Amino acid sequence: MAETLAPVPGFAPGNGRRPCAASSGLQAAFEALQAGGHRPVWQPSGGIRAHVPGRVDRHPSLSVWESNGRVHFKDHAGILMEEQIRAALGFPAAEASPGPSGGGGRREVAAYSYEDESGQALFEVVRFEPKAFRQRRWVGGQAVWGLGDVRRVLFRLPRVIAAVQRGQPVYVCEGEKDALALEVAGAAATCNPGGAGKWRPEYSEFLRGADVIIVADRDEPGARHADAVQASLSGVAASVRVVQAREGKDAADHLAAGCGLEDFEPARFSLSCFSYIEKNEKQEKQERRQFRMTPLCELLQEPPEDLSWVVDAMLPASGLSMLAAKPKVGKSTLARNLALCVARGEDFLGRGVAAGAVLYFALEEKRGEVAAHFQRMGGSDENILVHVGSAPEDALREFADLLRAHRPALAIVDPVLKMVRLRDASDYAEVSAKLEPLLDLARETGAHILVTHHLGKNDRGDGDAVLGSTALFGAVDTLIELRKRDQGRVAKSLQRYGTDLAETVASLDEDTGIVSAAGDLRELQIHAAMDKVRDALAGGQLTQKEARDLVEGSTALTTVALNRLLESGEVSRTGTGRKGDPFLYALAQSPDLSPLSGDPDAWSVLE
Repeated sequence: MAETLAPVPGFAPGNGRRPCAASSGLQAAFEALQAGGHRPVWQPSGGIRAHVPGRVDRHPSLSVWESNGRVHFKDHAGILMEEQIRAALGFPAAEASPGPSGGGGRREVAAYSYEDESGQALFEVVRFEPKAFRQRRWVGGQAVWGLGDVRRVLFRLPRVIAAVQRGQPVYVCEGEKDALALEVAGAAATCNPGGAGKWRPEYSEFLRGADVIIVADRDEPGARHADAVQASLSGVAASVRVVQAREGKDAADHLAAGCGLEDFEPARFSLSCFSYIEKNEKQEKQERRQFRMTPLCELLQEPPEDLSWVVDAMLPASGLSMLAAKPKVGKSTLARNLALCVARGEDFLGRGVAAGAVLYFALEEKRGEVAAHFQRMGGSDENILVHVGSAPEDALREFADLLRAHRPALAIVDPVLKMVRLRDASDYAEVSAKLEPLLDLARETGAHILVTHHLGKNDRGDGDAVLGSTALFGAVDTLIELRKRDQGRVAKSLQRYGTDLAETVASLDEDTGIVSAAGDLRELQIHAAMDKVRDALAGGQLTQKEARDLVEGSTALTTVALNRLLESGEVSRTGTGRKGDPFLYALAQSPDLSPLSGDPDAWSVLE
C-alpha cells in the first residue's frame, strides 16, 4: 500500500488572534513576519497567512503552518520556494523535527515543488538531514511517496519558460538548492529532478533557443553531468557554456562566499574526454587498473574496425601523430602545408587527403609570420581556424571544448609542450600522463591531432631521435620526421597503422611557400649517382672498381647506378667479369639528364 501523508493545509480566512495551541515555532514565524512588515494574520486552523517577503500582493499569498513538529512556508503564487522565504525571514534552513522518512533519524528540511507549464503542481522533491532526498506526488489531494508515472519536468518550469521568451540566460545547475540561490541573485535557474546523471532529452526542449549557462559541481559526477547536459543541448539551445564556482563546490557555495553571477569561472575539466583535471592521482591510477576482460571467442567475432584516414595510410582519423624536426628545419612550414592540404582536399607528400575542417594552434610564432605564409600559399577562405599566441591557463580544457564544438578533421598543435606544459620531457610517467588526454580526445571526437616537437642531436632511427622520453614516440600513432639532407629537406614516417612513408625529399617552392614531394630519397640518390657515373664514363670505358673509385659517395649506390644504366641501355658492357677479363663499362648513347627538384636553401626563409 502506498505511503500517504496528511493534506497540505488550505488557505482559510482568520481573525488575526493567536490560537491558544500555537507553538513557539509558529509564534517565532509570526513575529518575524510582523517585524518585516509582511502583515501576518492567524488562521482558525492554527496557521498564519501573510504577504510574501519582498513582494506586496493584493491578497496575501503566504501560508505558514506546522506539521510533525516542523514549521512550513508556502508561496501560493509559486514564485519563492520555502528555503528562499526562510532565508528572507532569518529562519534556519534545517529547522525541523523527525520527518515522514522515519528511519535513520532524518528530518525533513525542504520541499521543492515541480510544476508544469501552467503552474500546476506535479510532484515535490523533499530534502532531509542527514542529507537525503525523496520524491512525492499528489493523488486525490494526498501526498504519496514516489513519482510513479507522473510527468517529469524541469524545476521552476514556468519561470524558465518566461526567461527563454524574454531572451534571458538560463542557468542549469545540479540541484534545487543551487537553483534557488541563483534566483535570489537575480538569475533564471533550473535543474532536473534526481540530481546528477538524471538529465533527460525531453528537458532540452524547454530550453530551445535559449542562452544556457551550465554550472558544474566541482567533482567527477558534476563534470559528467555537465557534459551530458551540454551534449543534449547541442543544436537545441542558442548557446551553451560551462562554468564552475570560484569558491566552494557548487553555485550555492559560490554565492554564499560573496561571489556574484559574473564571477563564475570557466569549468576546469575536459568535458570531451571525461577527464577531470582535478581528480587525485590515486583515483586515476585505480581507474587505469580496471581491466575489461573479453573471452577470445567473443573477441574473434567482433567486426573489424573501420579505419579511415585524413591522409591516406599516414594520418588516421581519431588518431594522434607527431611531426618532429630539429630547430629551424621547417616543421611549422610543413604543418601549415598539411593544414591547407586537408582544408582543400589536396595531396600531402604524394598521398591522398580527405577534405575537412582544420584547427591550427601556433603557440610560439608571430601572428604576422603565420599570416604571411598562408597568404603566400594562396590561402583565402579555406575552412581553417587559427590561434596564434601563447596557450591559456586551461589550455587542455579549452582545446577539448573547441574540438567538440567544431568537429574538425585535423587539429595541429605547434608545439605540443606549449599545450600540455610538461615540466620534464624526459620523465616517462609525466609524458604519458600529459599525452594520454590528447589521444583520448582524438578517439572521442574523431579528429586527427598532430603535434610538433623537436628531434634530438643524434640521428638515430625508429623514433629514438625524438627529444625526451621514449613515451613521446610511444604515445603517437604516427611519427613524421623531417631532416635536413644534401638533397634538401627529407621526410619519413613511422606508422602504428598504415604504410611507412619512405624517406621522401620535400621540395619547397620559395615563391609560394608550398611543399611538394620531389620523390623517394633513395631513388633521387640513385639518379644522382647515375649522373656521376655518366660523367666518369665520358672519359672512356672503366671497370666497375674504377668507376666506384671515381664516383664519390656510397659504393653500393654506384653499383646500383651502373646496373640501372646497363638495364636502360645507356651503358654497354664487355668482358666476362672473370679474373684477367673484368667487365668494362662504356657510354652507349647520350644521357637524358634529370636535375633534382627543389632548392636546398629555400627552407631557410621559413620555420
